[in-house]
Amino acid sequence: MTMKIWSTFDTQLARSLQKEFEDAFGVWNVLIIRKAWYFVYRYVYIPWAIIFLFIAILVFFLYRTPEIPSIIYPIFWVIVILSLLFFGFWMLKKRFDYKMDFLIITPKEIMKYNQSWLFTRDVQKIHSDKVKSISIKKSWVINSFINMWSLHFLAEWDRNRWDIIMDYVDNIEYNAKEVRKVLGMYSV
Repeated sequence: MTMKIWSTFDTQLARSLQKEFEDAFGVWNVLIIRKAWYFVYRYVYIPWAIIFLFIAILVFFLYRTPEIPSIIYPIFWVIVILSLLFFGFWMLKKRFDYKMDFLIITPKEIMKYNQSWLFTRDVQKIHSDKVKSISIKKSWVINSFINMWSLHFLAEWDRNRWDIIMDYVDNIEYNAKEVRKVLGMYSV
């Protein structure tokens, strides 16, 4: 039972799949694309820093003000602990997204692995013959400064899947060019 529960939480899945596909298609015909460093900073590190800074400022002013009734202190700490738990789980999910979401591109198909939470993984596949276009979706001004956008694969109707989108892709132009090379789509 334990093996079944933890089978979807494999932190080495990308490496094992990469090795498997490299053995089948060759090293130059397998490409793995992961979320970029900016994703983890935006959704994990920076929010943690803001939350701890906010709590530190509140604690400083709370304990420096003698007029506050003593009943406020336990209520304050309960609210702090509950909010840390709530935000902690949200940031943990974002950390899983950063570490365990990836695309694998081979000459036969495009696969997106999305770790939804601890025990659930979603795998989307599009056969390479069904891919009609590979586009770059540019949004948000800050993303354009750090060269990070979404990679969008549009396909024919294939078992209720029209497209695969990978957000927060670093070096988007280079990665799109490499994907086209692997799939054999040399036109831009």
